[in-house]
Amino acid sequence: ASIEEVLDGAVEPGPRVLVLDDVGDWRGLGTALHLVEHGHDVTILTAASVVAGGLFHSAADGPLRARFARAGGRSVTGACVLGWHGGIAEVRTIATGERTMIEADTLVIAETPIAETGLADELTALGVGFHQVGDCVAPRRASLAFLEGRELGLRL
Repeated sequence: ASIEEVLDGAVEPGPRVLVLDDVGDWRGLGTALHLVEHGHDVTILTAASVVAGGLFHSAADGPLRARFARAGGRSVTGACVLGWHGGIAEVRTIATGERTMIEADTLVIAETPIAETGLADELTALGVGFHQVGDCVAPRRASLAFLEGRELGLRL
């Protein structure tokens, strides 16, 4: 399941959840924290040397990881998922090549988001003029969407 499917309620994860964090920012760790605080047994796994490394130099950096650990969440770093086989993730440690298994009821994947273009497609088909900024163009940080919105506003 994607983090979006889990957070919007489209998928109800089982009791044991493995969160695969391929983005290294707040999405994977935030989702893992949400799940562990709602009673799930959660392990977050990343190929990076630290969970949510993209949060370095932010106020959320240490406190978010500490809150996840205090809630009972586990972290596996420097590893990748080789396969998902009926509730068992085959995992390889990057440094040593050692293979292990992690049992989980649900695999939740934090990956790069995809732009939501449904509305733009419909408007184009209807011949309605419009301007786009932010995540409907391409997934990005909010600061860039703000900049695009400001630049568009000045042009209009």
